[in-house]
Amino acid sequence: MLDIDHFKKINDSYGHAMGDEVLRNIAHICAAQLRESDIIGRYGGEEFVVLLPFTDAASAQAIAERLCHAVMHTVSELENKQAQVTISLGVATAIFEQADIHAPASLSAIINQADHSLYAAKENGRNRVCVW
Repeated sequence: MLDIDHFKKINDSYGHAMGDEVLRNIAHICAAQLRESDIIGRYGGEEFVVLLPFTDAASAQAIAERLCHAVMHTVSELENKQAQVTISLGVATAIFEQADIHAPASLSAIINQADHSLYAAKENGRNRVCVW
């Protein structure tokens, strides 16, 4: 799960059109960094959920760190205005048993774990990854 740090400041300082541009850029950056099998979706406001099938915790953390770094080094531009943002990410994993394709924990439980990790990242300074 990822959240754009201090997103309200972007909307308040540069307007909602710039906020929309930042959201588009985050989605584009993520799509460029992820595999074809990965899924990204906007979860609400400035939050996104990224699903990484067949990915262990260490690999998921490495991907999250790569996303964090890529966003930090990208500038959004609109109407001669520039905005640079960072993201915080929370990582949670689910191990599926080969005999039972259904998750031992519900998807909502996994998202809840990722959300808790996300808030740990925010509480520890933002622009970072925390793993459940």
